[in-house]
Amino acid sequence: TTRPTRPLQEETSTTTASTLLCARDGVAGGAQCIYNVQEGLLAIVTNIRLQGFEQPQQLQKEERGGRRRRRRSRGLLVQDAATLNDTFSSFTSEDKNEDECYAGFNLLKCNLKLGVVEYYTNHTHWQQQHQHHCKEKNMFVMKEGTHCVSNSYLNDATWPKVVWLRQALQRKLSTLLLSS
Repeated sequence: TTRPTRPLQEETSTTTASTLLCARDGVAGGAQCIYNVQEGLLAIVTNIRLQGFEQPQQLQKEERGGRRRRRRSRGLLVQDAATLNDTFSSFTSEDKNEDECYAGFNLLKCNLKLGVVEYYTNHTHWQQQHQHHCKEKNMFVMKEGTHCVSNSYLNDATWPKVVWLRQALQRKLSTLLLSS
């Protein structure tokens, strides 16, 4: 099922007074993509839909009275990433375990002014495989190159959409470079 999305609009951040371009989720108020015009910050989130992917433990645990802990909208991660002009420190602090409140996600934060792209996920397999490359807990600063993400983890060579997109992007970039 698809969720209703409001049209692309310009709005003012209530926390930073920055101008944001986004199409808000009509259910939870978050967004899959937000661009902060003043700061040059672009934030994008995808959900994780991998077979065998386990949700964070906090989402599986039952609280008192048998009620499940309420999940937060992943679109709110995008809001924070687009309005905080630092790294993902708000998501990576050990004491918060903020990522455990969300269903599986990939989050990209692109600082277009500095040319820096950061990737953050609560995908435990990816975290275990790449922990030695991470700048902070589960956060990775991407190197130059062609990177793709879909509903798997970053650069997953087994995910068909990622393989197709990476090849198509590389072909298009080669064509553009040859014609210039």
